[in-house]
Amino acid sequence: MLSGWNISYSHCTWFGINCTSSTTKVQSLHLSSLGLFGIIPPSFSNLTSLKTLDPSNNSFFGQIPSELGHLTSLQHIILLGNIINGTIPISLSHCRRLESIMFQNNKLTGHLSHELGRLHRLKFLDVSMNNLTGVIPSTFGNLSTLTILNIARTQISGKIPNELGRLHNLVTLQLSENQLSAEIPISIFNISSLKFLSLTLNRLVGKLPSNIGLTLPKNKGTLLGQQSSGRTNTNLSSTTKLNFQVFDSLTNCTLLRKILLNSNQLAGELPPSVANLSVNLQHFCVSDNFLTGSFPQTLERNTVIKYGLGGKASTSGDVYSFGILLLEMIIAKKPTDGIFQEEVAGGEGYACWELVSAETSGTEGKGEGFSTGRVEEDCAVELD
Repeated sequence: MLSGWNISYSHCTWFGINCTSSTTKVQSLHLSSLGLFGIIPPSFSNLTSLKTLDPSNNSFFGQIPSELGHLTSLQHIILLGNIINGTIPISLSHCRRLESIMFQNNKLTGHLSHELGRLHRLKFLDVSMNNLTGVIPSTFGNLSTLTILNIARTQISGKIPNELGRLHNLVTLQLSENQLSAEIPISIFNISSLKFLSLTLNRLVGKLPSNIGLTLPKNKGTLLGQQSSGRTNTNLSSTTKLNFQVFDSLTNCTLLRKILLNSNQLAGELPPSVANLSVNLQHFCVSDNFLTGSFPQTLERNTVIKYGLGGKASTSGDVYSFGILLLEMIIAKKPTDGIFQEEVAGGEGYACWELVSAETSGTEGKGEGFSTGRVEEDCAVELD
């Protein structure tokens, strides 16, 4: 019991508790960041009018009580930022009014139950940063109202279900840093509502659709990079023809801010249409691939503030990384200059950069933000 909870007064006056307007039944428990610890009481299931349960960012441990499945009025269950272990109870599938399940950053184990696909009102499902195993249930394709699906940084494996392509209200799909394998379903790239897609650090294969900029018109971030140190032959591939089609198509994504394709098996020429990508573009990374060709020599709207290493760039002929050209234009330095000798000696060039335009300068971190995992850290180093 909190120190401010006095049994001499109605529980409806206690801090963090809201009751229904007509009765003294508890409607919500907002107990976030209060330094609480212990188990989540199974007796919470007696709060039959409870709509919101939020004991997030405390030190609760133990398992999620299966008795919570009796809360048929429950709409939001927010347990993020604790040290809860055990499995996600199948009984939660009985809470048919659930709109939010926020379990990220705990110690949860076990599989994601296919019964969760029955929660047809669910809008937010975040179970990232746990120790979950198994596969993504194909029944998640039935969650027609879902806008955010985040299963990043777990031990989930297997294929990405083709059924996820039915999620026509999905805005964010974050599946990075898992053990997913096989080909990326083409249906994923047909979710026209999608703004942010991250599949980084998996074992996926395939090719980007040639019309990606038309099928994902609201695209703000596409993160498909891998780790160069762990790269295998199971990565995205491309050809010159496909590169031209993909990047020409991406010019239709006028809201695009981030695109990370580093450490794959992309090959062929990178087309001049890269210069025509969104004026909102802030992060671009194609390092550690096998790309060649001519690059645009101007990008007047942008100023380079960060560079990354990777890719086998040449200083002869026209086989320059776009980043090298911008480096020379803006700070009058070449990759062979003394300040870069250590990097060049390692055989690496510049193919990752952060761009800040007049419109976006000073605004990063405000408004919509994207969790990019650790790939972006590998793509960016500060220049003095």
